[in-house]
Amino acid sequence: MYYSRPKRGKTCLVQEETGQTTPLLSPQHYRHRRGSASAFSDHGSSSFSGCRASASLKWPPPLFLPLLGVDVGTGSAPAGLFDEDGKLLGSASSPIQIWKDGDCIEQSSTDIWLAICAAVKAACSLTNVAGEEVAGLGFAATCSLVAVDADGSPVTVSLSGDSRRNIIIWMDHRAVKQAEKINSSSSLVLQYCGGSLSPEMQPPKLLWVKENLQESWTMAFRWMDLSDWLAYRATGDDTRSLCTTVCKWTYLGHAHMQ
Repeated sequence: MYYSRPKRGKTCLVQEETGQTTPLLSPQHYRHRRGSASAFSDHGSSSFSGCRASASLKWPPPLFLPLLGVDVGTGSAPAGLFDEDGKLLGSASSPIQIWKDGDCIEQSSTDIWLAICAAVKAACSLTNVAGEEVAGLGFAATCSLVAVDADGSPVTVSLSGDSRRNIIIWMDHRAVKQAEKINSSSSLVLQYCGGSLSPEMQPPKLLWVKENLQESWTMAFRWMDLSDWLAYRATGDDTRSLCTTVCKWTYLGHAHMQ
């Protein structure tokens, strides 16, 4: 999870698990804004570039630091702007594409990013907040597996060979046999995840790609949880979350916290 905090006169993006910071915006980007309920009376429910959107009818105090939250679900990418007290100022949502072929269920990181951009622009427009005024950014997403090459371009995870389909979505169950193979290994790691791995976790999916899509396995430079990829796409910082790596990748985080 990412949140913002002041540091040496600037607002920084801070990864909760590691404490690492990435500078965002200096205070001069923030300015007093005044508004009234009437200014937003027409935005109780509206659309923007195909997005569903809504905004609150009362503006916060004149001086505030808008915080942006993006929560990518299975079928849509909602974005919301909040004040420092957690009050929702306005939100918008954009649909995302999904491909289903039996147990194989896939998405596109490019499509998801474009949906996020549309939702964020709509939410900012509704609340009259400029992009450079946003003080903090947080991402949440499904536990889906993203494959990209060394240049950040999508690497297909689909038997169709469609390069757009570079995400194995969380509910994909193609890796049932691979999960059974891992669970039969009696690895000590299994005792930290309830005794067995679900095919929805990342190691069975990675093994499936290795066994069935050798070219993709060779081309892929980064395998990432979707929430980590979103943070990387936004900042260029490839720092993984303990939440994703421990819960879905069998990383023994406690062993490295001494």
